[in-house]
Order: sequence, then C-alpha cells, then structure tokens
Amino acid sequence: MSFRVLVAAAGLAAATVLSGCATTAEGPVRQAVGETTQPLELSGRFTTTYVTSLPETRRESASGRFELYKDASRLTVDLLSPFGQTIARAEQLEGESARLRTSDGKEATGATLEEVFQRAIGIRVPAARLPDWLSDRFERVVHRSPDGRHVSALDAGWQIERDGGRWDLVWHEGTQRVEVRLLLDAD
Repeated sequence: MSFRVLVAAAGLAAATVLSGCATTAEGPVRQAVGETTQPLELSGRFTTTYVTSLPETRRESASGRFELYKDASRLTVDLLSPFGQTIARAEQLEGESARLRTSDGKEATGATLEEVFQRAIGIRVPAARLPDWLSDRFERVVHRSPDGRHVSALDAGWQIERDGGRWDLVWHEGTQRVEVRLLLDAD
C-alpha cells in the first residue's frame, strides 16, 4: 500500500472524531450542548483509492480497519491491515506537532493533521470540515431523503454521500482523484 493512500485514509478517518460525535447505522449522533466530552473510541473499515492520470493512468488502493481514540488532549488513529497489523498511526497531542508514521518507517509532521496530510500526499484533506459533515452540516446539500438516512452534499471540494453509517467521500482535481469509504462498526 502506498504512503499517499494510507495518509488519505488516516486523514479522513481521523476527522471522523474531531468533533466528538459518532455515527450509527441510522446516522449521526450529536453531543448535547454543554455535555462533558468523554473519551471516544471508534473502529470500522476503510477503503481508499487514489487515481492519477499523468503521465498515464495509475490507480493505488488500500483497505483495512481503523481504530480511533480521542480524549481532551490526544487524537490517535491507527490503520490496520485486513490481518490486524498496524500499517500507519496518525497522532496529535495537545500543544504538540501532529505526526503520521507508517510501519515501513516513513514519517510526516506538521502543526495540524490537515497540514501533515497536505505535506505527505499533496492533497488537501479537510480535517476541520469532516466533523461538520458527520454532524450533517455541509456547505451545500444536494439531496436529503425524507427520512434523513441518505444525504448527498458538496463541501470543501469534496462530494459526500452518506447512507446510514456508510460514508463515501470523493475529491477530484485536475489529474488526481481520491475515493474513501468509511464504515463504522456498530456498538
């Protein structure tokens, strides 16, 4: 699996917990205003595909599991192979630089996770926007089903499709395309 694909998956998975919300099969669960933020642990599956068409079309894919942990001072995202081995860890401690390390020793650092992803893969992963997406807040809603289970939206250059607890995220610019699917485990 390539560093670029792993970093994109880590960035999008990490952003799912930045707002302290979880997603169930029925959709987002919002934390009440003023409610104390408790440590949050989530896990699920991911698939990521990166496609570039210069100089010729090339496709890179990764899939596996993710585990996320967030408390008041730390956010950690582990990406695991389908066999359970850690393949990458993204982490930020309060007041410290963000860091991403892969099992083959590659590392990227920056002031924020968003900056780390931009430096590592050259793609703007909107870590700051994803918590809003998971709380059903978007720049532009294209379609929302009457029962609220299915949402199509556009935000920060990404196409977002939510169907229950499955999130499909697509970014396309010039010759590059990133597709990510996140499916959270049911508790």
